[in-house]
Amino acid sequence: MRHSNFYQQYRKLEALEREELKKAVLAHGDEFRFQTEDGENVKGVQMPIVMAGDSHWESNCDCYITRVAVVDGTLEIYGYDKEYGNEEMRLDDVEFGHLSYIIDEIPETNDVKDVTTEPPVCEVPVVSLCREDISDAGYDPEIPDDDFQQVASRIEKYLEWQDFFPQFLENVREACAYLEIPTLKEENE
Repeated sequence: MRHSNFYQQYRKLEALEREELKKAVLAHGDEFRFQTEDGENVKGVQMPIVMAGDSHWESNCDCYITRVAVVDGTLEIYGYDKEYGNEEMRLDDVEFGHLSYIIDEIPETNDVKDVTTEPPVCEVPVVSLCREDISDAGYDPEIPDDDFQQVASRIEKYLEWQDFFPQFLENVREACAYLEIPTLKEENE
């Protein structure tokens, strides 16, 4: 069944979330601790709980986050299993959407009060599709909205897969042919 490409959208959101967490940590230096090296909670700061895990675990579980560091530009998250552990370890996998729970618990600084990240300019669409484009490519433009959206989605995928910007009408033709939309010649016969 047709559906939106959510995976790609999730990855973009996760990248923004990681950038904002890095900014929040860097506002406090290269590391922010929710727990001291001696295992004591930092006063005035609540340890976040997120679904996370280690690459060797069978599945993720609720974990306390003890600290977050930025090492050589890479985000490192440490914590332990909420139910069975208290020994800090690096958590390799944090569930989608849970990094913001960590950001929520990192306090503002005098210099940094907002770590909001605007999407990069490369995310701006540069091509629009109209029904006239479908007609110019030699296909019947009077198609259902769902088919029209699918043509646009196919063109988007073609653009992602190319190392260069392909000819637009050729992409329209390929998308229409793939979806078996009748050509204008077939319709007039």
